[in-house]
Amino acid sequence: MENFYAAPSPPEPAAHVREAIEWARTNRGPRSARVVLISAWNEHDEGGWPCPTSRPEGQLDDSLLRAMAEALRQATPFAPAGR
Repeated sequence: MENFYAAPSPPEPAAHVREAIEWARTNRGPRSARVVLISAWNEHDEGGWPCPTSRPEGQLDDSLLRAMAEALRQATPFAPAGR
């Protein structure tokens, strides 16, 4: 039996980014760093799936990165510490 994992579509990692930010916003403690870590696109040992690839017709496919970037642009910044 083989394990197979389908690559996410662009909306899926974007939703994870939004959910992580919201979780960090609502689950902070008095010493919380309020940080969301996202693996770099080229960390292939850690699952470098956002790394741009080539489409069959030769065009660059950076749709996952673009979707995640848009989710980050839409996020409301955290208030400064102590507020």
